[in-house]
Amino acid sequence: MLYVHFITGRSSTQGGEMLVKSEKSSKPDGFVIYSKTLQSALLLPDNSAGRVLKAAARLFLTGEAPEGLELSEEIVLSLFTGDIDSALTHHAEVCARNQRIAANRRAPSSLVKGFRKAAQ
Repeated sequence: MLYVHFITGRSSTQGGEMLVKSEKSSKPDGFVIYSKTLQSALLLPDNSAGRVLKAAARLFLTGEAPEGLELSEEIVLSLFTGDIDSALTHHAEVCARNQRIAANRRAPSSLVKGFRKAAQ
């Protein structure tokens, strides 16, 4: 399994160092490429594998479907698409879970007032 991490955010310089500031996004920062996908990509010639990798990156970052790929490249890209879809689904589930947890942590103001009176 290979984890591809695309840094999506803006960069700034602070103290001579380049820092990347993550912005909240509806997309994960990267996705896992499973060995089945990698093995299929290794069957392609180097130039075709490069086109597929660039097409997968473009698909992940922009959502744009690539054009002009050969049939063998499209087949391998469909495996990348499955990996990307899994990452997007998992990310959406985690975000939804975290929002539910955060909402449950917020106490209603009447409860807080009751606790303060009891503590005094």
